[in-house]
This record gives sequence, C-alpha cells and structure tokens, in this order.
Amino acid sequence: MLKPLLAAFDFDNTLVEGHTLDTIVELGGKGLGANLAASYSLTEDPIQRTRALLKDLQKNKGVTAQQIREAVQRLPLTPGMGDVLRFLKTNNCEIILISDMISVTIQDWLDGSDVGTLVDRVYTNPGRYNSEGFLELGAYHEQDWCDMSFRSLCKGTALDDHVRKRSEEGVTFTQVAYFGDGKNDLCPMWHLSKTDLAFPRKG
Repeated sequence: MLKPLLAAFDFDNTLVEGHTLDTIVELGGKGLGANLAASYSLTEDPIQRTRALLKDLQKNKGVTAQQIREAVQRLPLTPGMGDVLRFLKTNNCEIILISDMISVTIQDWLDGSDVGTLVDRVYTNPGRYNSEGFLELGAYHEQDWCDMSFRSLCKGTALDDHVRKRSEEGVTFTQVAYFGDGKNDLCPMWHLSKTDLAFPRKG
C-alpha cells in the first residue's frame, strides 16, 4: 500500500503550545518550570535529571498524579495544528509523534484531546504511574551514535525504524515530513531525503 505522506511531529512546542516538563514542574511552585526544558543539554543524561525533578515534585512538594494529568491535558494545540492533523488524516496520511518526553503523559494528553485518535503511533520514553501514584520513567533506548539527540532517544533512528517497519508491513510513503522546534529535531531532519519535507518552527 502506498500512502502519500508520513507526517512525524515533535510534541512539545510543536504539536502543543508549551512544554510538558515545564508545565508539570510549575505545579511545584510558580516560576519553577520557566524555560526548564530548554536548559537541558544534549550531553547530559535527561532521564536521571527528570527522575530527580519528578521525585522532588511528588514526594517533597506533594504534587499528585491527577494534578499532573490535568495540567498536561490543559496544554493547548499550537494554533492551526488541529486543522493540519485533520487535513492529513482526511488525505490518507499517517501521523506519528517522536518526543523526548514520557509515554504516559503524552497518552494522557491524547486521551483528553479531540485530535488524539488521529495519531497512529508515538515514539517516546516509557513511563507509568506506580501503585503509589508516582510517575516513573525510563529511556526509549540508550544511544551513543548521535550527538544531535539526547542519549535516551535518537529521533532520526526512531523515524528510520518506523519507515522500515511499515515497509516490512507492506506500507510505503511517497514523502516523509518532519515538524519540530528544538535542537534535537535537527537529527530527524537530516535523515530526510531530498524529496522529503522539513518544517522547523519559526521563532
């Protein structure tokens, strides 16, 4: 089966207006989440840092799983993005997300959004709420081959793997498009062919 387009989106500051991590940490006190995600370096271990932040937030500051879910679900779509997703799906395009955040928080957002069912697949770091309600997370993979991505997820590899898996399932794409805003979104854009499409966010 040939599909016209595979549209791959970053989540934070691309699909949604705002960043999940900043939004969650802000629950611990006004100003705590200001530009926090932007301070992450590609050379550090983002999983360990985020685990420490979440532990402090939930165990020391008393933020609950329900508060996290509600805060994430309040993240608005980037203006016009709902129309983009609906147009793509109407025209038989496949939509995936590739994000450095946490699977359970992205799923919470999708479950609360009227465009959530339009997304076909999510590639991100695995996460869950344990029996005590604490948010736990791991790495999508541990990589050392790409210095344009975080150690926990090479977005270019995730994109390539999706295209390969779909090809093995008999689905190919005329073009691939990638939408992103951050420094770690350069990697998947470098993995595009000369006939594919890159959409870096302006500003």
